[in-house]
Amino acid sequence: MSTEKKVLIVEDSNIVRLEVKRTLEQYGVKVLELVNAEDLFRFPKRYQEVNLIILDITLPGMDGLTALERMRSEQAWAYLPVIILTGRADRVTVQRALKAGAVNYIRKPFTKEGLLERVEGVLGPLVPPEDNREAWTEAELEEQVRNEVKRAQRGGSLLSLLEIRMPDEMRSLPHLKELVNLRNKVKEQLREIDSVFLTRKRNLLLVLPLTGAEGAAVVTEKFRKWFTEQGIQKIDLALVTFPKDGVNEQELLNNLGKKLSG
Repeated sequence: MSTEKKVLIVEDSNIVRLEVKRTLEQYGVKVLELVNAEDLFRFPKRYQEVNLIILDITLPGMDGLTALERMRSEQAWAYLPVIILTGRADRVTVQRALKAGAVNYIRKPFTKEGLLERVEGVLGPLVPPEDNREAWTEAELEEQVRNEVKRAQRGGSLLSLLEIRMPDEMRSLPHLKELVNLRNKVKEQLREIDSVFLTRKRNLLLVLPLTGAEGAAVVTEKFRKWFTEQGIQKIDLALVTFPKDGVNEQELLNNLGKKLSG
């Protein structure tokens, strides 16, 4: 099953469609295009696998709000997230869109950051462009942790992982630079042998070689206090130690995730 995120943009302006397409495809999203709403209902099977529809209000033929109301009456489209795209933001239009089931709206002209923030609010964290990517994929993190586990096995030493889940409002794409700065500040307070990674979910993962549960607990409390001093209080921290909580990277990361979500 494909994990590729797909967005359908229904917009009669070539310029707007191209702007949406270029922006989202930079962030790993596949973008499908329509210039009218009628084709959405005429060829429904073509668009059943999309994760989000961005729907312009002022379309030729069937307008966007009418299309949205019709979608909500049909089982295939009843729960598909829709963001309304509009050049108007008057109260009546917005209320009608939200009442019809839109999850949000984007006012034209829009900024790249505004578009990404709203789309990410529906699809979850997006993949930044390769030339400016700061977050590590799960596979990349597994490889880093695997290397540290092998070192610990060879040396008969301990290893701890500490994950810090940031507040939801800080994990949105516009805050990426802020998170990168936080990661760097955290690294400054650790030993040279320690590592700090920004995960794809935009949490911080600390890898602490030669550190058992007791020492890692001290580090945990240190950063709990430090984040509070930075004015960041809504964080969750989870800690695992090799080999007690896992004998390989997958077990360690899985148990870390369970503790963080528990």
